Amino acid sequence: MSSSFDIYEEGLVKSGGGDLKIAWHWVSSPTDLEDDARVVQAALDKRAAGRGFYRRSDLVPTDLLKQLPMIVLMDVIRDGEHQPFDLLIRLIGTDAEAYYGKITGWLVSKVPMREASDRVMAAATKIVESGRCGVSTAYGLTQGKEYLTVAASYFPFMDETGDEVRGLLIHINVTRGRPAEGV
Repeated sequence: MSSSFDIYEEGLVKSGGGDLKIAWHWVSSPTDLEDDARVVQAALDKRAAGRGFYRRSDLVPTDLLKQLPMIVLMDVIRDGEHQPFDLLIRLIGTDAEAYYGKITGWLVSKVPMREASDRVMAAATKIVESGRCGVSTAYGLTQGKEYLTVAASYFPFMDETGDEVRGLLIHINVTRGRPAEGV
């Protein structure tokens, strides 16, 4: 699946014909994250116990009760049919579902909201290739002309050896209102 977004290090993402701006940055410290995403990272760090990478078994839902409504869990699908990979949406929190719809069980490549699925695939490609945490921030207007800022914090779940990304935890933070000047 090709993406209509090009992500640049520490910069903006160009949209393929859309008017949506997307910023990207790698997570190098907890201060790079929104407050709730920082809680997610701390919970994963606690379970990973210095391993240097996260596994799905590090996710304990009771550690993240407040954050669960805005969490999305995805499996990386590498089966030869989906090149180089696709993402299977395993779980979408109730608040995230209010924005994106009932898409549990869907492949990201089949989600009808093309711009959103292209953004997810562009960011996920960086995460899957690097095994690092990152944040994408999108700015746009709803159909009702309401400003939204969507910050998506991506946390990779690695295989047992830490060599391959097998899944993603994405924490979504939606803010309503006009973005800061210069954005």
